[in-house]
Amino acid sequence: MNAGSRWLKVVAENKKLVNLMKLTVGILLAYFLYRQLNQSIKLIDFSRFKFNFQIGIYLSIVSALTFVNWGIEAKKWQILMSSIQVLRYEKAFQSILAGLSTGLMTPNRLGNFIGRLVYVKKEFHSKAIAQTQYGNLSQFVTSICLGVLSFSLLIYYFDLAAFYSIIYGISFTFILLGFALYFNPLLILKIPFFKASILKLKPEVMALAALPIAVKSKILGWSFLRYSVFIVQYNVLFLIFDSNPNFLLTSALAGTTFLLTTISPSLFFGKLLVRESVAILVFGWANFDLSIVIMVSFLLWLFNLFIPGLTGVLFWLKKQDV
Repeated sequence: MNAGSRWLKVVAENKKLVNLMKLTVGILLAYFLYRQLNQSIKLIDFSRFKFNFQIGIYLSIVSALTFVNWGIEAKKWQILMSSIQVLRYEKAFQSILAGLSTGLMTPNRLGNFIGRLVYVKKEFHSKAIAQTQYGNLSQFVTSICLGVLSFSLLIYYFDLAAFYSIIYGISFTFILLGFALYFNPLLILKIPFFKASILKLKPEVMALAALPIAVKSKILGWSFLRYSVFIVQYNVLFLIFDSNPNFLLTSALAGTTFLLTTISPSLFFGKLLVRESVAILVFGWANFDLSIVIMVSFLLWLFNLFIPGLTGVLFWLKKQDV
């Protein structure tokens, strides 16, 4: 047994040390979320926000859709874990929120698997991590496909015919690659850049490749549904500031924003500043009021990431060994 393994064994056997580590991580998560909220509020012009009953209805709809959003993700997680360990939907939902909170602290939210292991037995952790990344891949493929479609609509809407062939050629390549990797994960072992790091996870990758097509299609279907929830939320938030929005244009711009945000690297906090910058660029291109764009981006982050992430911290602190 190497030094690292011995250290992990000592930690696992020392309940007080484990609880202290949980508490420390939980406090850090809450602190990072608070800092990001404080930083974001400085960007907002609250004079544009006049609360009334109608706005309350719109915010209630967005709030309800937040539960739908993460409820769908919990369903995906429950389905993916069904071949490894049976998870009740309630536990799957709590795991998703715990994963969201830890993911906010890592680049591109790759650390979401840490929180998702809350209710997973230790002997299944490596498989659960692979399942998490596969679920992320399904959402990535969805964002790329529908984002490309959204961008294509913008090209048509603004009559930029000169870019048709280039955009569609690149788009088709990304879509083809995304679907190929999703339905046949073993292809990633043939990519030199990933091969060395993925090789040690080959058994898990093979297990993902062996998932029935019906299961893979079901996960992808849930991902498409979740994406549509994001688009609806975007449109509802714009209704707060504009009584006559162009729903098709707003949806295409939102989809393009998600596309560019998805492929953009980020450090922490759920890509808030990245998403705001991309949204300003995309919606500014369509001559939208940028102060409204910033408000919408902030509210979307607040409802979809900050509040659920803060709730996830509580599940992280309360987690029990399984």
